[in-house]
Amino acid sequence: MNAKPNRFGLNRRAFFKNCIQASVSAGTLGLTLPEINALRAAQPLESRKDTAIIQFWLGGGISQFESWDPKPDAPQGIRGPWKPISTNVPGTRVCELLPKQAKMADKYTILRSVWHTDNGHGGGTTMGATGKRRAGDPSVGSVTAKLRGANGLGMPGYVQLLPRTTLNPTFLLNFNAQYLGATYEPFNIFDNPAADTFTVPNLRIPSGVTLDRLEDRRGLLAQFDQIQKQADSGAVLDAMDHYQKAAFEIMMGPRTREAFDLKQEDPRLRERYGRHRWGQSALLARRLVEAGVTFVNINTAPDCILWDVHGAEAGNITKTQHWASLHMDAAVTTLMEDLYARGLDKKVLLIVWGEFGRTPIINPRVGRDHWAPVASLILAGGGMRMGQVIGASDDKGAVPAERPIMAQDVVATLYHHLGIPLNTHFNTLDGRPMPILYDGEPIKELL
Repeated sequence: MNAKPNRFGLNRRAFFKNCIQASVSAGTLGLTLPEINALRAAQPLESRKDTAIIQFWLGGGISQFESWDPKPDAPQGIRGPWKPISTNVPGTRVCELLPKQAKMADKYTILRSVWHTDNGHGGGTTMGATGKRRAGDPSVGSVTAKLRGANGLGMPGYVQLLPRTTLNPTFLLNFNAQYLGATYEPFNIFDNPAADTFTVPNLRIPSGVTLDRLEDRRGLLAQFDQIQKQADSGAVLDAMDHYQKAAFEIMMGPRTREAFDLKQEDPRLRERYGRHRWGQSALLARRLVEAGVTFVNINTAPDCILWDVHGAEAGNITKTQHWASLHMDAAVTTLMEDLYARGLDKKVLLIVWGEFGRTPIINPRVGRDHWAPVASLILAGGGMRMGQVIGASDDKGAVPAERPIMAQDVVATLYHHLGIPLNTHFNTLDGRPMPILYDGEPIKELL
């Protein structure tokens, strides 16, 4: 009978075997705690799978009332101006602003009782991006890049699609690598995939430089690097070396350039996604995971005014919410259809969510304010159980009434899909061991 795994995620025989091998190679029979942590981090994941995640991040916080948890029987100041509509799953209704999603509710699952305790954009984004209450920890995408890497040769492990922004950087920093280092930062794409001039700067070969000349430059650079490494070493140099290698692999790999080339897609499919940034970003995300990227974050946070509907100049739940929801609806439903049609639904998990929900009471400016006590989201694919509603909010949409789900549970579910053990630890810059999650467990109803 196989031994049960210990708290390090290894069975006893495998753990001691690895310790002995490491001790012999180090010339000592004693291992320090940092060495043991390094040993654990170096082990191949027991459940390493060819899986991927696409995260459609609704930065600013989408209203649960105007999306997946309408409250038609609530008083007028709560239920809002939009009506619920039936879906193709009997008994399940969504807001009329999501007509396309209503026709394919059997392909996704709604969570209606997600909660945490931080009503600030920065804190709420931290919870969603990292599964932790404190800022300064690596995002799920960066953890994925470190532990899983890319599923395809020459592809980045973690790609983020977003426009450049002058907004508060906390909207973006939470999706970075933090103390994991520059090697595991997202490969950021700022250009608009919907534009005819869309380019990825890191994939452009300088004018007049052929692939042969580029390879010559690579060899020459390697010689200079060898001289430099004899005189210096360190994390910064290692990160630069990683990026140099990655840049050459990406620029010289036709598979990578093709993955970013949306012109190869049927124009009719591009129209279905929507000829706008979100639609074409969703299409690009599908192409990227198909080519081997493990984690793609479609970050709408720089456009957060579209979801942060406080009213007046900040947008409201009538005009602003209407525009944003219809655009998101087309992008998300076409992405789901595409994933299922291509047989990617077992491999790729799609999650659509933001940092919190919105207040039950509509304010005098015809908007809703930040509300962390309850939010709704959807998940699709990932080989999980779809077509269900998990959890419920109370009759006012204010707090969970059934099956409260912490934001950490959602993040734990993402790690579970990727095959990343929840007891994984990393060392911070000052050497302290830090778990990827303090609490949270995969949502059992999905598995």
